[in-house]
Amino acid sequence: MWHSQYKRIDSSPIAGLSINAGVVFEVDAVLPWDDEKDKTGKRYRIELNRHVLDQMADEENTVSEREFKSLNLVLGEEDQPIVVYADESDLELVAAFDGGIPGKITIPVWNQSEQFPWTIVLTFAAQGDFLRYRIESWLVDDGDDDDPVVRYMLDIFPLYAKPNDEPLLTLTVSPGDYDEWERPVVAFSAKRGAAFRLDSTQEMMFVDLGFQIIVDLDQGKWEFSEPT
Repeated sequence: MWHSQYKRIDSSPIAGLSINAGVVFEVDAVLPWDDEKDKTGKRYRIELNRHVLDQMADEENTVSEREFKSLNLVLGEEDQPIVVYADESDLELVAAFDGGIPGKITIPVWNQSEQFPWTIVLTFAAQGDFLRYRIESWLVDDGDDDDPVVRYMLDIFPLYAKPNDEPLLTLTVSPGDYDEWERPVVAFSAKRGAAFRLDSTQEMMFVDLGFQIIVDLDQGKWEFSEPT
């Protein structure tokens, strides 16, 4: 899942318009989010944007792009993201950005590659918990063209928090001596209960989250829970 920024415009021309079934949106935030400008009783803030259209299969893209262009035409804009609100009963999961499957507690957030030959696996405290986090997993090139130096980074944010908040958990993996990955240098930190372990025989790293996010939709509140 992504969290994307959007500029605020006068959307009154499309307020109340029906949107065709089959349009693919991106989950931008999950209630309760910390933004006083958003007043809604719906659980999800979802966004129809160009970034989503570029990553869809042809069949899904046909319906979604047509709706995207139509709404922009009404607004008099070009490629303006459309932000609406919905409840779970209105939506059907098409795909999760991090490859997670509802009901699973363990998901791989990085598979072995030529640049970084380790697999990173996240284990959550309960089924479906991954839907409540924004997971960022990527490679960073700190070197130059003649001497590239690649590091792996993992950040985990609560999906309900502001996008500029600090991550709950951070993992950084750098190559060891002679820029080799056999004995990497690992930096791991977490603001809540979590554990890191490494299996060098399988070239796998595991991050186990010992906390959950508990949501009260009726009260519009959320809090952390750390089972003992």
